Amino acid sequence: MDLLVSISKTESGSENPAYDALSNAIANSTEATIISAFYEEEFLVKLMKVVPTSERQGYKLKMLFNGSYGRRLGDQVQALRSTRTRLRRAGFSDVDVRLLRVGGGLFHTKLYLVQNRTRVQWFVGSANATDNGFFVNEEILLRFITRHDDLRRYVLDKLNQSRPLDSDEFAPSPEDFTTLLRNGSLYFKSSAQVNFSFQTKLPEPVTDKIMKLGLRFRYTDPALPFSPFNIRRALAENNELDVKPERRIVPIRAHSVETCLGYWVPADLTDIVDEKIEKRSGDYERQLEILADELAETGRRTHTISQFFEFLTDIEETTGETLQREPLEESFTKYYDRLANRLAKPTMRRKYARPLSDTPVPEMWDDPVVSTDFKESFLFDVCTRLSGGPARGVTKTIIETIGLPAGEIPDPEDLEDRIAEVVRRSGVKAFRWTGAAADEDEEE
Repeated sequence: MDLLVSISKTESGSENPAYDALSNAIANSTEATIISAFYEEEFLVKLMKVVPTSERQGYKLKMLFNGSYGRRLGDQVQALRSTRTRLRRAGFSDVDVRLLRVGGGLFHTKLYLVQNRTRVQWFVGSANATDNGFFVNEEILLRFITRHDDLRRYVLDKLNQSRPLDSDEFAPSPEDFTTLLRNGSLYFKSSAQVNFSFQTKLPEPVTDKIMKLGLRFRYTDPALPFSPFNIRRALAENNELDVKPERRIVPIRAHSVETCLGYWVPADLTDIVDEKIEKRSGDYERQLEILADELAETGRRTHTISQFFEFLTDIEETTGETLQREPLEESFTKYYDRLANRLAKPTMRRKYARPLSDTPVPEMWDDPVVSTDFKESFLFDVCTRLSGGPARGVTKTIIETIGLPAGEIPDPEDLEDRIAEVVRRSGVKAFRWTGAAADEDEEE
């Protein structure tokens, strides 16, 4: 048995024993089985092209990967068919690509079986069939040059459990109402918030006395009887910084349908919604950039820490209590530095500034409770909007596409059936969302 590392540092530089051994074995083999949780087309093609052109016609290649679900499965099957086509065009006539889906988990094995008429080599370890697996990350492969009956039984068992790429199991599902819902994204209120308030852990008797006397202190929210020391208020004391910049509300009702999981926006309108979000978040993001510059200044850091010391002194003087200041001062300094480091990153400022986050509609369809709630909330919102007046935006597009007479308000079940019928007959392309793009929300 040999231990092979993907990236090995030597006196002469970096070497790659794992890839070198595997590619050399494949170059001198007549068949191979590649089993990997993750993979890349370019890596697979590059690895197999080490086989001499004259030896590819009769070469037997099996590849087994973890299978996806839902919409991602369709994308995966299409991409792997492309990989198979490239390998066939390169001269490999016998290419069998298979997928294995493990319920409730991930098929995570990385195993390479390479053999010719006289030699069998096994490579088992942590390296996926990707460039990262062999050229970026440090991974290991154990090489066994033996028949190894236990490993062979394992491989045969997994191949029998898997399905070939052209299996009916991987055929596209019939288009229906779910197809329409998949062709969109969900937008929801962002939970990412910048916290400028340092929660000072005071002894209970001190807190009780502050609350009883209704004391207020510098650098805190004056509207509250007692609130934490606020770094933003301390920074704003001697400059023109906005004490409390707010993320602006982004009205997207005309471009969406409200559901239990957030606002559903059709794929054709996500660019418009994203543009609105960027426009509304710009002022707040610029304010955060100013705050980040302030926090990064050495003099400002020293001054703000001294302001916190003043805050503690005020508490001691007004309550007559003595605080254990050293742990409080140390905790505040660490908090200040963490906040400064976060806001120094443009990606974090952008995340904090965005009033809405988004995600593709998740593959929830195997969960009858979640998927049913999602569908029902979608249909309920459309029907509710129709009962409240003329249809606008996305709702108007849906109604016009399914041919609902003006003034008619369908029940949710009828609405679902009508949408499903249009999708089955003409596909989701029948819903021309570009017409909804012209409608804007009244509060804009």
